[in-house]
Amino acid sequence: LTPVELPAARIVRHPLYPTEGEKTGVERRTGYDLALLRLTAPVSDTAATPLVPSRALVAEPRLLIASYRGGQGERARERTCPVIAASDRMIEMGCDVRPGESGAPVLQRGPDGLVLVGVLSARAEDGPRKLGIAAGSTRIGQLQALMGPDLPAP
Repeated sequence: LTPVELPAARIVRHPLYPTEGEKTGVERRTGYDLALLRLTAPVSDTAATPLVPSRALVAEPRLLIASYRGGQGERARERTCPVIAASDRMIEMGCDVRPGESGAPVLQRGPDGLVLVGVLSARAEDGPRKLGIAAGSTRIGQLQALMGPDLPAP
């Protein structure tokens, strides 16, 4: 598929994301590292499949990350990652996350297909183990509420 680029009409950053230089813990830095964009025009169904945000708790032992770091000729990267710990606020997964993958959707299989349960926000290491950390569904819902009444929360 050919990438589609559309300008943003509105951008809402999570208000609890720390300001530059503010000392915070890992949950504050990674758990609120998200923004929501309203595009100037809808993306066609032929260019992208809409993701449905879910308030359901992570129930699967493995989640899917679909990321694209950009770059000429670079392919999208899809993989499943084992869940280490999960709540509606943050998800910790055992997988290698590369620079540039922040903002990638974290998906879970639901009865009607894939649903959005988080947004990738950081990578870390625990000894030899590589970790991916995502902001969870509650934080996505908070941003949807801030965006306004014409964008319903899940």
